[in-house]
Amino acid sequence: MSMTDLSLCGWRVRSAVLLPELPLWNGDDRAPDITIQLGDVPPHIGPLSHHSPFLSVAKNGVCRFEIAAVAAYLIEDGRLITIAPRLDLSQPDMRVFLFGTVLGILCYQRGVLPLHASCVAVNGRAIAIAGVSGAGKSTLALALSRRGHPILADDISAVDWQGSSGPHILPSIPRLRLWRDAMDHFAISPEGLERSRPGMEKYHLDHGSAFQPAATPLAAVYCLNRARPPIQPGIRRLTGTQAVTQLADNFYRRRAAAHMGLGKALFMSTIRISKSATLWALDRPTDLNAIDALAESVERHILLMEAP
Repeated sequence: MSMTDLSLCGWRVRSAVLLPELPLWNGDDRAPDITIQLGDVPPHIGPLSHHSPFLSVAKNGVCRFEIAAVAAYLIEDGRLITIAPRLDLSQPDMRVFLFGTVLGILCYQRGVLPLHASCVAVNGRAIAIAGVSGAGKSTLALALSRRGHPILADDISAVDWQGSSGPHILPSIPRLRLWRDAMDHFAISPEGLERSRPGMEKYHLDHGSAFQPAATPLAAVYCLNRARPPIQPGIRRLTGTQAVTQLADNFYRRRAAAHMGLGKALFMSTIRISKSATLWALDRPTDLNAIDALAESVERHILLMEAP
């Protein structure tokens, strides 16, 4: 089985699967931090703390995730991912879930927080745009990148929250996944772009941002919501319990982490992040035509926040 060494979040990833999203490893000669292999994934993984049609969590922390028409994945100890594909490996579907739910679980196993957020860099500091699926994270990140702020991550921003110098965003994939309406707004043609899944009007866009060589300190988290009456568009500071609650609501696959027995670690991570980075509620207009003005107001807010 041919293996290639790649880089993700500062980890050396040895993969039997072609992953064009990732750069080749050019770091030290350490042993692989993570191995991705093809193989059998057993239907049962021992005594369980959780089971659903998609995800099983064993009491020892091993997780089994399956999308029946795509692949089954076994995630062990934050170090080994075994994939049993159900379709041709050239199809993007398998990588969509690998860099989604599987990466989220892997982060939890490695003691890293997967924030459901897109992330850009402003003056060398990371700004996370968090929110549920469909909130507009990638669209706002694209609008900010067009104003000169490099993309650090999309959909999952891996936060190393335990370091002595405060939480940092680990270097991830600076690629966006955009719905067709957002691409039309920015006059981006889908021709030649890979769809996230066949038949889905969502596309992978490499917007020219380079992979970052090192982790970036996290300065702020904007929790993105659609502003519907009586809430008006704007930016509101989150503090105390409200800040902790909104941050926790944006942990990626938070319930899976709870089933893995990580409730205490999640609570500690919210406290640490809310003490080190400012948290804001960003209530955005529902009209996509307002996205450029929103990006300008967020940029202005960030720069004012960082002014001495």
